[in-house]
Amino acid sequence: AANGAVPISSGELGPQLPLPYHITANINDGIYGNNKSWIGGEGDAAPWYAGVLFPGMVEITSIAFGRDNGDLTGEANQLTDRCNGTYDLQYTSDGGASWISIGSLVYDVAGNDSASGGLFTSYLRNEYLVGASYLGAILANGLRVEVSSTGLGDGIAIDELEVYGSVVPVPEPATGA
Repeated sequence: AANGAVPISSGELGPQLPLPYHITANINDGIYGNNKSWIGGEGDAAPWYAGVLFPGMVEITSIAFGRDNGDLTGEANQLTDRCNGTYDLQYTSDGGASWISIGSLVYDVAGNDSASGGLFTSYLRNEYLVGASYLGAILANGLRVEVSSTGLGDGIAIDELEVYGSVVPVPEPATGA
């Protein structure tokens, strides 16, 4: 948000309950914790997603997201629910008119190593290389995470969506002779 990214989503659960959290604005507010997370609305039409649109083209190198980083923010309880499912990472270079899949991640709590710093803990923040060091440069003006469930019950929660990379410089206009 500090660099001009605008949060987008397919819907919000918060206003339906009514709660001041589980809203789109939380996806890139820079604050971790359940009360600063996004969950899509109950009954929203698929595809369900949360993401950001950038003010210009960005070369994306990695992304990070998680269910609840409460143990890093001092919240009383670390929430481990609402993370099972499939996450399809997608980017756009046309402002959201079309989305291209980078790849999918399948989270299954049964495979968790619940110790921080262990092998994999699905509900904590995890970072993934997606740019030049893996697939080649991804030039985009938006990124989203499409999720396999939303709403009450098993709806996936995303605490914060972090996108890393660099702004693509705009070339200077050529001068006429």
